[in-house]
Amino acid sequence: MMDRLGPIQAATGEAEQRLDGRVLVADDNEANRKICGMFCDLLGLSCEYASDGAEALELVRRGTFDLVLMDIHMPGMDGLEAAIAIRRLAAPICDTPIVAVTTAAESADVARYRACGVSDVVSKPIVASRLIGAITTALVSAPAEPRSWRPLAGGGG
Repeated sequence: MMDRLGPIQAATGEAEQRLDGRVLVADDNEANRKICGMFCDLLGLSCEYASDGAEALELVRRGTFDLVLMDIHMPGMDGLEAAIAIRRLAAPICDTPIVAVTTAAESADVARYRACGVSDVVSKPIVASRLIGAITTALVSAPAEPRSWRPLAGGGG
């Protein structure tokens, strides 16, 4: 098992803890899904995959995930629409942390994503230490109290 941590240690310069949980990776690009999945696997997390926002929403409705890694720009229902829809589901599903993995990560974009229910943002191209940090923070720093909040009206812009 320690051999599997080698890439994480090389990417971040430090040993990472092993995590437990289920992650949904939603991205229309197969290579990006594989990259995110590889880091989840190295952290000890199991993954399921979606190629668009509608598929991600359906999987979240049916399954129990500890985290969603969501591309923002996908065909059909995009990641922001899916995040808003997830936040409108019943508790505890609506409280699942959502980390946006996107090329659009300017400060105004990030503020809009957060207003729509995104917990954190990792920019593409993916920097291993940033993705691992966001995953770890989302899973280890989960709030003791459910958030059960709703996105701001018109936040999906």
